[in-house]
Amino acid sequence: MIRVILHIVRHYWLGIALFVFCGIALAAPNEQGSNRGPFDVLIFAPHPDDEVLGCAGVVLRALEAKKRVGVIVLTNGDGFPKAASVVSGKPQDQLTPADFLKLGTERQRQSIEGVKLLGLPVANLTFLGYPDSLLAKLYQSNGIEQFRQQFTGKDTTHSLAAADFHSAVHGRPAPFTRAALLADLVEVIQKAAPKEIYVTHELDNHADHRAAHWFVRDAASKAGFRDPLRTFIVHGSKTPELPMVRVQLTAAQVEKKRAAVKPHQIPIVHDTLHEHAKPEEVFFLAPVTAGKPQ
Repeated sequence: MIRVILHIVRHYWLGIALFVFCGIALAAPNEQGSNRGPFDVLIFAPHPDDEVLGCAGVVLRALEAKKRVGVIVLTNGDGFPKAASVVSGKPQDQLTPADFLKLGTERQRQSIEGVKLLGLPVANLTFLGYPDSLLAKLYQSNGIEQFRQQFTGKDTTHSLAAADFHSAVHGRPAPFTRAALLADLVEVIQKAAPKEIYVTHELDNHADHRAAHWFVRDAASKAGFRDPLRTFIVHGSKTPELPMVRVQLTAAQVEKKRAAVKPHQIPIVHDTLHEHAKPEEVFFLAPVTAGKPQ
C-alpha cells in the first residue's frame, strides 16, 4: 500500500513539474519577433527611431485591421557622438566605448517604449545590432572584410537592452561583414514571409538609410520577395520618380505617433523629432531587382 502511495506521489509531482516547464516554455516571450511569421507588414529601420518616424501610421492602421506587424532595426544607433555626449554627460572628446554602448542601450530602450506606445508587442521588435555609421561601407565592401565600429570598438553584433538577432537565433554573434548582414536579412525575410516590406529609400540624405535600402532590396530579392518595396525618406526632400502611396492618419493616430516619437527625443540632439508626426506618410514603390546604388 505504501509503495502504491509513493508511486502515485512521484508521478503526481512529475506531472506538476512537466506542466510548469511546458507552461514556462510556451509563455516565455520570444524576443525575436521575426522568427514568428508570417507577418503582413515588415518594417526595416536603419536606426532606433526610423520605424516610428517613417511608419508609425502604417503600424497603427495595420494593428487596427488585425494585421501582424514586425519591426527590424539594423543598427543600435550607437555611432552618434553628439547624442552620446548628451546621454553620458561628458564632452565629446572624453567619450569612451562604454559611453557609446550606453547610448546604444538607451536608443534600444527608446524603440521598445515607442512600439509599445503604438500597441505593437515588444516580441515583434528585433535588433540586428550592426554598426551605426558603417552600413554604406559594409555594403560597398568585398563581402568578407570585417569592420570595427570606431566608437564602440565592437566588430560583431552584440546584445544591449535586447538580444541581437544572430546571437539569439544562432547562439553566437555575427561579424560586421556585408555577407553576415545580408544573410541575417535574408533569414529574417524568409521566416517572416511578409506581404509588405517597408524600408528607407536610397535617395535619403543619410548614408545608413541609403545602405539599408540596398541591403533590404538585395535580401528581399534573394528571399524570393517579388512585390515592390514601400520606401520612405526621413532625411531630405528628394522625390523619387516612382509610384507613390499616401497613408492618411486620423487626428488620433497623429497623436499616437507623436507619443511614440517622444521617447526618442534627446535634448539638444533629437528635440525636433515631433515635427515628423504629420497627418500623412508617403511611400515610394521601389522594385526589388538589384541595381547599382544611386
